[in-house]
Amino acid sequence: MGIGTLRRYRRLKAEAKRKQGEPGLASAFEAKVKEAPCTPLPEDFPGRDALVTAGRGCLEDLKGASLEELTKIKGIGKKTAEKILAALEE
Repeated sequence: MGIGTLRRYRRLKAEAKRKQGEPGLASAFEAKVKEAPCTPLPEDFPGRDALVTAGRGCLEDLKGASLEELTKIKGIGKKTAEKILAALEE
């Protein structure tokens, strides 16, 4: 798993702080995520509906993601995760 973008870094920090029981810090990072630049996923992007539902509706949310990370998202199997990674490389 890589960082990829500042938006993704902040999202990962927010998730980590929430898991660590620090909701205030998590909220601060989430607010920064909302301020960061966002390129919406194209309509034909692999697994788009599941990604949007999981709060990852921007290309910047995915750059640096691993196959393992993507398959943890509800509705994203290994084949779809591989297609997502391939689409990010294009």
